[in-house]
Amino acid sequence: FGYQNYGGSVEGYLVLPMNTTFHTECTQEPLDLNPYIHWLKDWTGDSSNVFYIFLVDRGSCYFVNKVENTQALSAIATIVLDNLVESLFNMWSPENWDDDIVIPSVLLGFLFFKKKERF
Repeated sequence: FGYQNYGGSVEGYLVLPMNTTFHTECTQEPLDLNPYIHWLKDWTGDSSNVFYIFLVDRGSCYFVNKVENTQALSAIATIVLDNLVESLFNMWSPENWDDDIVIPSVLLGFLFFKKKERF
């Protein structure tokens, strides 16, 4: 699901969630409360040319919820890290799900999840 531009690329600032609740659950993180976004806006002068790529854990909700939430926070892309040890697979939305996702998203395996814990 989401926008797929094969052979394309995106560039932006990587935004980490402010805490584990927003990182692993399905609630939408309030834009005004994420210190990473505030820091980036202070550093860049709140320019409209600042692009965000959100890093989130898979957690226990639908992938589509995760990506919809990050898109609502002005993300240009979402990276979902799998917190389970398993083979990679395509993310998908539930049957008959009406989504409005227009940004690309990707699922990375458990080893990337473990490396993220060093941040």
